[in-house]
Amino acid sequence: MQTKISKLDFILFGVSILALLFTVEYFVIISSPNADYGLKDYNPFYDYQTNYGIILIETIRFISWLGIFLIGFVWIIRKKIDYKWVYIIFGFCILIALSRWVEFWYGSTFYYGELRDKHGLSFPLFRLCLIVYVIWRYKLELINKKQIIIKSVASILMLLMFWGFYNLVYDIWKLHQS
Repeated sequence: MQTKISKLDFILFGVSILALLFTVEYFVIISSPNADYGLKDYNPFYDYQTNYGIILIETIRFISWLGIFLIGFVWIIRKKIDYKWVYIIFGFCILIALSRWVEFWYGSTFYYGELRDKHGLSFPLFRLCLIVYVIWRYKLELINKKQIIIKSVASILMLLMFWGFYNLVYDIWKLHQS
């Protein structure tokens, strides 16, 4: 089964370009001697950003965004792709969304000098948007009105689950110390 590209997909691919640029900047920063572009003591989050666990999380995000971008590029060129590729994009979106929660846990479990933990991480609203993209892009074999109701309810439930889990771990993972 083939599927056409939608406006929602174009937005996702545009965001993937920005995410790739920001991730490349991250790798340039941590590769520079003495923190940000060689400026000593400029980056207070340098210990956090150069931790091997955080680098692994960022690498997984980078590979996921690169996968979304490459599939999207082929999709834009061909105008249609097999729906199995859309499922791969869904997998990448879910992986990116879950990576923030892993980063919350990882940053809260280990100590990074003066900053205590996490580098300014807040509620993962953008990651929630990726999950909502998956919900709204997934095809259900139902009447349009039912699809809209089901997808709206699923989106609201995801928001409530994200918010509830965030509030549940807020004190345990010391997210207030971000």
